[in-house]
Amino acid sequence: MSAEHARDAATAAVVLAVFAGLWFAWARRHIRGLWMLVPIVGMVSAVVVAVSGTLDVIGAWDTGTAVDGGTIGLYVVALGLQAVVTRVITGFLASRDLTNLVPTVVALSLTVHLVVLAELLWVDDLYLVALICLAAIVLAWPIAAVGRFMTPSGAPMTHATTGILMGVILLGAAARALV
Repeated sequence: MSAEHARDAATAAVVLAVFAGLWFAWARRHIRGLWMLVPIVGMVSAVVVAVSGTLDVIGAWDTGTAVDGGTIGLYVVALGLQAVVTRVITGFLASRDLTNLVPTVVALSLTVHLVVLAELLWVDDLYLVALICLAAIVLAWPIAAVGRFMTPSGAPMTHATTGILMGVILLGAAARALV
Protein backbone atom coordinates (compact mmCIF):
# COMPACT_ATOMS: atom_id res chain seq x y z
CA MET A 1 0.00 0.00 0.00
CA SER A 2 1.42 3.36 -0.90
CA ALA A 3 1.78 5.77 1.98
CA GLU A 4 4.06 8.70 2.62
CA HIS A 5 5.39 6.97 5.75
CA ALA A 6 6.07 3.26 6.29
CA ARG A 7 4.65 3.41 9.80
CA ASP A 8 1.32 4.68 8.46
CA ALA A 9 1.04 1.84 5.95
CA ALA A 10 1.75 -0.67 8.72
CA THR A 11 -0.81 1.03 10.95
CA ALA A 12 -3.38 0.77 8.16
CA ALA A 13 -2.54 -2.94 7.86
CA VAL A 14 -3.17 -3.48 11.57
CA VAL A 15 -6.51 -1.64 11.48
CA LEU A 16 -7.63 -3.51 8.36
CA ALA A 17 -6.62 -6.88 9.85
CA VAL A 18 -8.53 -6.17 13.07
CA PHE A 19 -11.63 -5.20 11.10
CA ALA A 20 -11.24 -8.32 8.92
CA GLY A 21 -11.03 -10.50 12.02
CA LEU A 22 -14.18 -8.89 13.43
CA TRP A 23 -16.07 -9.50 10.17
CA PHE A 24 -14.97 -13.13 10.11
CA ALA A 25 -16.04 -13.53 13.75
CA TRP A 26 -19.44 -12.07 12.91
CA ALA A 27 -19.82 -14.36 9.90
CA ARG A 28 -18.86 -17.38 11.99
CA ARG A 29 -21.89 -16.83 14.21
CA HIS A 30 -24.13 -17.23 11.16
CA ILE A 31 -22.52 -20.26 9.51
CA ARG A 32 -23.09 -23.91 10.32
CA GLY A 33 -21.37 -27.12 9.35
CA LEU A 34 -18.08 -27.49 7.55
CA TRP A 35 -18.35 -23.97 6.11
CA MET A 36 -17.51 -22.72 9.60
CA LEU A 37 -13.84 -23.39 8.78
CA VAL A 38 -13.78 -20.45 6.34
CA PRO A 39 -14.30 -17.72 8.97
CA ILE A 40 -12.09 -19.56 11.47
CA VAL A 41 -9.21 -19.60 8.98
CA GLY A 42 -9.96 -15.93 8.26
CA MET A 43 -9.83 -15.02 11.95
CA VAL A 44 -6.51 -16.82 12.45
CA SER A 45 -5.08 -15.18 9.33
CA ALA A 46 -6.25 -11.77 10.55
CA VAL A 47 -4.46 -12.29 13.86
CA VAL A 48 -1.25 -13.25 12.04
CA VAL A 49 -1.42 -10.19 9.78
CA ALA A 50 -2.28 -7.89 12.72
CA VAL A 51 0.69 -9.17 14.75
CA SER A 52 2.99 -8.81 11.74
CA GLY A 53 1.70 -5.28 11.14
CA THR A 54 2.18 -4.39 14.81
CA LEU A 55 5.79 -5.58 14.62
CA ASP A 56 6.25 -3.42 11.50
CA VAL A 57 4.78 -0.40 13.32
CA ILE A 58 7.17 -0.96 16.23
CA GLY A 59 10.09 -1.38 13.82
CA ALA A 60 9.24 1.88 12.02
CA TRP A 61 8.36 3.83 15.15
CA ASP A 62 11.25 6.28 14.82
CA THR A 63 10.32 7.14 11.21
CA GLY A 64 7.89 9.87 10.20
CA THR A 65 4.12 9.72 10.36
CA ALA A 66 1.18 11.75 9.10
CA VAL A 67 -0.53 11.37 12.48
CA ASP A 68 -0.25 13.99 15.18
CA GLY A 69 -2.15 14.77 18.37
CA GLY A 70 -4.78 16.87 16.61
CA THR A 71 -5.60 14.25 14.02
CA ILE A 72 -5.86 11.54 16.69
CA GLY A 73 -8.40 13.64 18.58
CA LEU A 74 -10.38 14.27 15.39
CA TYR A 75 -10.25 10.57 14.54
CA VAL A 76 -11.55 9.56 17.98
CA VAL A 77 -14.44 12.04 17.69
CA ALA A 78 -15.29 10.82 14.16
CA LEU A 79 -15.08 7.18 15.30
CA GLY A 80 -17.35 7.86 18.26
CA LEU A 81 -19.93 9.67 16.14
CA GLN A 82 -19.84 6.93 13.55
CA ALA A 83 -20.34 4.25 16.20
CA VAL A 84 -23.30 6.10 17.73
CA VAL A 85 -25.00 6.72 14.38
CA THR A 86 -24.44 3.12 13.29
CA ARG A 87 -25.79 1.79 16.58
CA VAL A 88 -28.89 3.99 16.39
CA ILE A 89 -29.62 2.90 12.82
CA THR A 90 -29.06 -0.81 13.52
CA GLY A 91 -31.16 -0.57 16.69
CA PHE A 92 -33.97 1.03 14.68
CA LEU A 93 -33.73 -1.72 12.06
CA ALA A 94 -33.78 -4.43 14.72
CA SER A 95 -36.82 -2.88 16.39
CA ARG A 96 -38.64 -2.98 13.02
CA ASP A 97 -37.63 -6.64 12.50
CA LEU A 98 -35.33 -5.68 9.61
CA THR A 99 -32.25 -7.42 10.97
CA ASN A 100 -31.32 -8.62 7.48
CA LEU A 101 -30.30 -5.01 6.71
CA VAL A 102 -27.95 -4.74 9.70
CA PRO A 103 -24.84 -6.17 7.98
CA THR A 104 -25.34 -3.81 5.06
CA VAL A 105 -25.57 -0.79 7.35
CA VAL A 106 -22.51 -1.86 9.35
CA ALA A 107 -20.56 -2.51 6.14
CA LEU A 108 -21.51 0.93 4.80
CA SER A 109 -20.40 2.46 8.08
CA LEU A 110 -17.07 0.67 7.83
CA THR A 111 -16.66 1.93 4.28
CA VAL A 112 -17.08 5.50 5.53
CA HIS A 113 -14.54 4.68 8.23
CA LEU A 114 -12.04 3.57 5.58
CA VAL A 115 -12.35 6.95 3.87
CA VAL A 116 -11.72 8.73 7.18
CA LEU A 117 -8.72 6.46 7.80
CA ALA A 118 -7.38 7.20 4.30
CA GLU A 119 -7.51 10.91 5.07
CA LEU A 120 -5.90 10.49 8.48
CA LEU A 121 -3.01 8.27 7.39
CA TRP A 122 -2.60 9.67 3.87
CA VAL A 123 -2.89 6.15 2.45
CA ASP A 124 -4.57 6.63 -0.92
CA ASP A 125 -5.04 2.89 -1.52
CA LEU A 126 -7.68 2.87 1.23
CA TYR A 127 -10.01 4.73 -1.15
CA LEU A 128 -9.78 1.78 -3.54
CA VAL A 129 -10.41 -0.63 -0.65
CA ALA A 130 -13.51 1.40 0.27
CA LEU A 131 -14.71 1.23 -3.33
CA ILE A 132 -14.21 -2.54 -3.43
CA CYS A 133 -16.11 -2.81 -0.13
CA LEU A 134 -19.01 -0.91 -1.71
CA ALA A 135 -19.04 -3.43 -4.56
CA ALA A 136 -19.05 -6.26 -2.01
CA ILE A 137 -21.99 -4.70 -0.18
CA VAL A 138 -23.97 -4.64 -3.41
CA LEU A 139 -22.92 -8.16 -4.41
CA ALA A 140 -23.62 -9.66 -0.97
CA TRP A 141 -27.37 -9.62 -1.54
CA PRO A 142 -27.49 -11.64 -4.79
CA ILE A 143 -24.79 -14.02 -3.54
CA ALA A 144 -26.75 -14.55 -0.31
CA ALA A 145 -29.92 -15.18 -2.33
CA VAL A 146 -28.20 -17.90 -4.34
CA GLY A 147 -26.68 -19.37 -1.19
CA ARG A 148 -30.09 -19.45 0.46
CA PHE A 149 -31.29 -21.90 -2.17
CA MET A 150 -28.31 -24.14 -1.47
CA THR A 151 -28.95 -24.51 2.28
CA PRO A 152 -31.38 -27.13 3.55
CA SER A 153 -33.11 -24.69 5.89
CA GLY A 154 -33.39 -21.88 3.34
CA ALA A 155 -32.28 -19.43 6.04
CA PRO A 156 -31.19 -15.93 4.98
CA MET A 157 -27.45 -15.66 4.47
CA THR A 158 -26.88 -11.91 4.30
CA HIS A 159 -24.97 -11.80 7.59
CA ALA A 160 -22.60 -14.61 6.65
CA THR A 161 -22.13 -13.47 3.06
CA THR A 162 -21.45 -9.86 3.98
CA GLY A 163 -19.08 -10.93 6.75
CA ILE A 164 -17.06 -13.25 4.54
CA LEU A 165 -16.85 -10.78 1.65
CA MET A 166 -15.83 -7.88 3.86
CA GLY A 167 -13.37 -10.05 5.79
CA VAL A 168 -11.68 -11.30 2.65
CA ILE A 169 -11.39 -7.80 1.16
CA LEU A 170 -10.04 -6.24 4.34
CA LEU A 171 -7.63 -9.11 5.03
CA GLY A 172 -6.32 -8.97 1.47
CA ALA A 173 -5.80 -5.21 1.75
CA ALA A 174 -4.07 -5.62 5.12
CA ALA A 175 -1.71 -8.26 3.75
CA ARG A 176 -0.97 -6.09 0.72
CA ALA A 177 -0.18 -3.14 3.00
CA LEU A 178 2.59 -5.18 4.63
CA VAL A 179 4.33 -6.01 1.36
